[in-house]
Amino acid sequence: MVADTLHVSLSDLGRDMLLGLPLPSPPPPKIDVQTYGQLGKIGGNLNQIAKGLNALMAGEPGTPDPEIRDLQVQLAELREVLGQIRLGLVGEP
Repeated sequence: MVADTLHVSLSDLGRDMLLGLPLPSPPPPKIDVQTYGQLGKIGGNLNQIAKGLNALMAGEPGTPDPEIRDLQVQLAELREVLGQIRLGLVGEP
């Protein structure tokens, strides 16, 4: 039921709808704390991999290996997606 989802009484919901008042926003979903924590650990692992790739590139003179550069780009993309997923778990857009 909509009133239950919005944590308001049915009479408050009906009155607000009849008067054309804005409805309250639904509360953010309860997060799975374990999943959130595991995603944080995955992010830490990605950072360690990126650090290793950066160190490898710093030790090589000249033009960086295209495969390593590609891996760095992919890691950056993974970190971004992981951050978005973690924000989604706590109800952020």
